[in-house]
Amino acid sequence: MGKYAVLVVVAVVVAVLVYQVEPFYAVDFRSYFYPATRLFWTGQNPYIVPGFYNPPWLLVLLGPFALLPERLAQSVFFAVALCALLLVCYRLGLGRLATLAFLLSFPTVYSLLYGNLEWLVLLGLVLPPWLGVFFVLIKPHVGVGVFLFWCVQAWRKKGANGVLALVWPVVLAVALSMLVYGPWPLGFVTAADNSTTHQVNHSAWPWLLPLGFYLIFEIVKAPDLEKSLLIAPALSPHLVQGSWCGLFIALSDHPMAMVLSNLAMWWAVLGQ
Repeated sequence: MGKYAVLVVVAVVVAVLVYQVEPFYAVDFRSYFYPATRLFWTGQNPYIVPGFYNPPWLLVLLGPFALLPERLAQSVFFAVALCALLLVCYRLGLGRLATLAFLLSFPTVYSLLYGNLEWLVLLGLVLPPWLGVFFVLIKPHVGVGVFLFWCVQAWRKKGANGVLALVWPVVLAVALSMLVYGPWPLGFVTAADNSTTHQVNHSAWPWLLPLGFYLIFEIVKAPDLEKSLLIAPALSPHLVQGSWCGLFIALSDHPMAMVLSNLAMWWAVLGQ
């Protein structure tokens, strides 16, 4: 319990410090997630916000942030995201070097500073699958491999009934939300089509497709959480820099590989 109390204290301190920074970037939070959440909680359509394509259950989770003024909300969001990532590292058993390498990796720093959602996807890793599935599918192009991993595990334990028990709540949530908001999942397709040649797209598609299909084969043969984190980035035609956070969790059993990958990525970014 003491460790969680420390996280709360860290969150408060970080929120206060970040609040003093003006201006604080958090462009994704300010442009998409904050306004969409406020619309959702006032009974309006959040998908009228240009660039917002995430599932509506995200807006349930972000509800408390919508109660705050924007500047305070983005500061608290940053603090909660950082503490959530620390919690993920702790629950997954990452050592100090691996945790430091993950937190200082360019994708993690990018995601935190832009106010993006990778922390919620990774938080899903340490939740029970029936709940975690909603978190990893907040950004399918980051977490769908973990969803597949859980489906394979469910099949091995309880067969088709196990898979159905895992999948039906998400299918029901998507179906009901489409009755209210229309075919919002198509926004993901539109975003991918519009961004395959855009400068913010940092996907290696289609060059990593063979790796993605190979990893799917490996997951079906022998479920492995670390490998599953690499499936979505390998298959997705659209990724921003922060979407590569899972790479460093996948390498967490090899801290030196994390460090070297970290240095290479920072060198590539700073050398541009």
